[in-house]
Amino acid sequence: QLTNALNVYINDDLTTVADVKSTMETMDNTLSMLNIFFVVVAVIAGLLCFFVLWLSFPANVNENSWEFAVLRSVGITAARVISLYVYEAFAIVLASVILGLIIGLVVATMMTAQFNMFTQLPFTFGFPSTLFFPVLAMCIIIAFIGSYVPASVIRRKPISGVLKGM
Repeated sequence: QLTNALNVYINDDLTTVADVKSTMETMDNTLSMLNIFFVVVAVIAGLLCFFVLWLSFPANVNENSWEFAVLRSVGITAARVISLYVYEAFAIVLASVILGLIIGLVVATMMTAQFNMFTQLPFTFGFPSTLFFPVLAMCIIIAFIGSYVPASVIRRKPISGVLKGM
């Protein structure tokens, strides 16, 4: 009401009256809706990545089945070889998370700084932990399941059968 009353009395084009409190409430609501949208998109992307990993890792394991059999014949246990496949998946996921985090933070910081330059708002850094940590956990779970299950299929086969390509 105060803002409307002041706008009635100010007839100058150079002076404006703004209600910062209602603007901030609107921005908070918008940010909440955007966070929900990003979580949904992240879950969908995680599911798609899981299926890609589910399809590509068996091909990787089958391609490296000869190495699996050779390591088994040398005396390394099947559990240890499977753990190597799991470590490989974790290394790939961790490298992707680190690169994605660095690139995302740089791009978001630059865009926020540019947006704040035009709106004259102060720069505040808010890390999206409500989105990052669930996505990180989902990536770790997907990496484990997507690498353990295909490798455990070869575990059941005899070493000679794997070496012959059966």
